[in-house]
Amino acid sequence: MDRYTPTARERWQMRQSEPQPQGWVLALFGWIFAGLGLLLSILVIGNLSAILGLVFGILTKRIEQRDTQGILIIVLSSVGIGIGLLIFIIFGAQGFVEGLIRGYNEHYQSGR
Repeated sequence: MDRYTPTARERWQMRQSEPQPQGWVLALFGWIFAGLGLLLSILVIGNLSAILGLVFGILTKRIEQRDTQGILIIVLSSVGIGIGLLIFIIFGAQGFVEGLIRGYNEHYQSGR
């Protein structure tokens, strides 16, 4: 009786720690949404896509134990979100400055 046979709980834990065969579906959606988010990051739809890619990347990393793929999807999505936010901030600042200039001109030029 030297042979060790794992208990049902240990067999279940071993099965849970292995990557699941359906994990490629989450990774595929993650890659698609992260790529679209990066390519279309100037648009609002691109940022929404990047957020979905981020969610799928986290799911791929946590649930499916595909660490490298999950991290790459998360990084790609984060870059897309960052670019979109940067563009949004630049356009917002530009509009704010133009509003200041217009207000200044209307206030000080109207007295002449």
